[in-house]
Amino acid sequence: MEGEATLTPIEYNNILNVQRTILELLTGGHNEKEVLASLCQMAEKLLPNSVASIMILDSNTGLTRVISAPSLPQTAHDAFTGL
Repeated sequence: MEGEATLTPIEYNNILNVQRTILELLTGGHNEKEVLASLCQMAEKLLPNSVASIMILDSNTGLTRVISAPSLPQTAHDAFTGL
């Protein structure tokens, strides 16, 4: 297919490792906060010089709330909350 990206063996293994880690976290009794923080940290490792966050949109207010952003200082959490 035109424009289809092909993964290198290293990229493929990285994705498999992330999937394995997620399953281990979910089945290992870790709490939601730990799982989400780990997801952010894994995403940051896959994309050098990146910072990951997980935010949700409140359907009642239309504003965001930071759920996890372990690499961001509290001031950034505050800045992203309520967008």
